Amino acid sequence: MGNVAAAEGALAAGCRFYAGYPITPSSEIMERMAARLPELGGAFIQMEDEIASISAVVGASWTGLKSMTATSGPGLSLMMEGLGYAAWTETPIVIVDVQRAGPATGQATRVGSGDVMQVRYGSHGDYHPIALSPWSVQEMYDLTIRAFNLAERYRVPAFVLTDEAVGHLRETAILDQEPEIVDRVRGRGLPPFGSDDPAGVPPMPRYGDGEKILVTGSTHDEWGWRRVEQPEVHARQVDRINRKITDARDDIVEVETHFLEDADAAVVAYGFTARSAMHAVRALRDRGVRAGLLRLKTLWPFPEREVRDLAGSVKHILVPEMNRGQVADLVRPGGRSRQAPWPMRGRRADADGRTGDRGRGDREPPPGAPLMPRDMQEYLREGLGVTTFCSGCGHGILMGAILRAVDAMGLDKDRMLYVSGIGCAAWIPSPHFDADTLHTLHDRAVAFAVGAKVANPDLEVVVVSGDGDLSSIGGNHLIH
Repeated sequence: MGNVAAAEGALAAGCRFYAGYPITPSSEIMERMAARLPELGGAFIQMEDEIASISAVVGASWTGLKSMTATSGPGLSLMMEGLGYAAWTETPIVIVDVQRAGPATGQATRVGSGDVMQVRYGSHGDYHPIALSPWSVQEMYDLTIRAFNLAERYRVPAFVLTDEAVGHLRETAILDQEPEIVDRVRGRGLPPFGSDDPAGVPPMPRYGDGEKILVTGSTHDEWGWRRVEQPEVHARQVDRINRKITDARDDIVEVETHFLEDADAAVVAYGFTARSAMHAVRALRDRGVRAGLLRLKTLWPFPEREVRDLAGSVKHILVPEMNRGQVADLVRPGGRSRQAPWPMRGRRADADGRTGDRGRGDREPPPGAPLMPRDMQEYLREGLGVTTFCSGCGHGILMGAILRAVDAMGLDKDRMLYVSGIGCAAWIPSPHFDADTLHTLHDRAVAFAVGAKVANPDLEVVVVSGDGDLSSIGGNHLIH
């Protein structure tokens, strides 16, 4: 079965963490991973929903494990904020989307391919995911391995964008037990979010190595420090995370051609539909019609060059697909608008990336202000030990309470992971801690933390989140 082949491909690629929630028609992937991961020393966890699933997968990836999830349309919709977070924090993850007929609940057991544009544009902001489109059980295995390799090489979310028909297809496949595998470049003492190459992929350290990584979904510099008021930093990072994919399109994009040498008419197809297209092309050629097929094995980045070259060599192009023309709109002349990057203007930052005295982290304490107890300063990053807050400030009170608790428990800062929610009270203390940190999304702190802890049980995980994030909109995660 295609779904089982995808699970086996993930394991062959080195996947050792899976978090998910069952949803038709992808559930066989989850079932297979639940049975097989413990045999290989990996970790499996069923989360309470798809929001928690992608959050846990991101948290696990930062512990160094290759991580994945699988879903279908409604579940994919819930994952969109987490997808953008993974793209912005350059977290390699793999998502297998077994598409079904939509919108909404649609037809849960019927085939469709309506998620093509959602995979590319579903999360807000500018980013470039990778999406591969298998048409056979064999490719469910092979392209899942390739999705992991591309995710690791480019530190990006990668999709296996399949459909119910391929997922439930049964046919012979050869499972290569020694495939070519790409592992992420870890690196130590190097900026995890910056590169001298404007299209470069920085090395990715892991939690627990003592690197004291700062990971945040806010705008950040090459070391992970939040720079939310500095447009130059934002523009540079957005440009790089997009260029690392677009500049590498020749390495990423794959197409397959059939009978195009003498074709007057061509079919452009992908996924299960391409199997029917191949049958139709052969039947047409048997009748004397010079037809050919361009099969898109990669959907994102879109194979613009290959489609453009095809359009210049044939008279007619047909694009069959199980939606209302999502790829056809890209193939149609003028169907895609090319936009130049939006110019970013604002106050110019100095050499340290600062635009002014906006925070209190670099101020000297007022005369006579009491310093933090010496035994607690070891938990603070160098240079931030004399941070002071206004009298009665809730942030200062909270930070002091957290410090006292961490000190009382005797936590090892080299194995400590500080996970914060989106709110100010939770994240403001996080960069001060001389430990690995993970600044997460609305109501997701617990889910991110669960993924990291399950993936690496040796981590000492501390979660700080506000009442709204934790027990209101995030209540289901807390209960789970």
